Amino acid sequence: MGESRYRQIYKLILLQWQKQGRFTGKQIVADATLVKANASMNSLVKREDTDSDARVLKQYEKQYHDFQHEKRKRGVANQTHISASDPDATMVYRKDTEGGIKYKVHYSTDVKTRIITDCYTTMGATHEGPVLLARIDYLCDEIRMLIKLFS
Repeated sequence: MGESRYRQIYKLILLQWQKQGRFTGKQIVADATLVKANASMNSLVKREDTDSDARVLKQYEKQYHDFQHEKRKRGVANQTHISASDPDATMVYRKDTEGGIKYKVHYSTDVKTRIITDCYTTMGATHEGPVLLARIDYLCDEIRMLIKLFS
């Protein structure tokens, strides 16, 4: 069974709970957290020059160029290297956290009941903003929630 099958099952459970009145889904709280991937920094290999993800990760052509030509301090970055053992995870370094290869898990929870209404995983370097909007659309369209965005 793949991820899509688990999503279908979870969606059916949420729809049943919503129908039973266990939660309304009118107000949600969303947050994202970094989760360490099961990959070592020793698994990093140099990206191929033709790898389109190298530019997509940060969308800065000059920064990509600087990394490729070793004009940046750090010799290893998501634009230049990828984990051979877990290519879906990315390197993340944040203040007050241990750096490394990570994923980002985005959660949405019903405010009143604290039932998790959505869980979505991305590369660790992914910014929360665009994902949040996409997940709100998902909840409104697929789970038929009438989310109250601002109190």
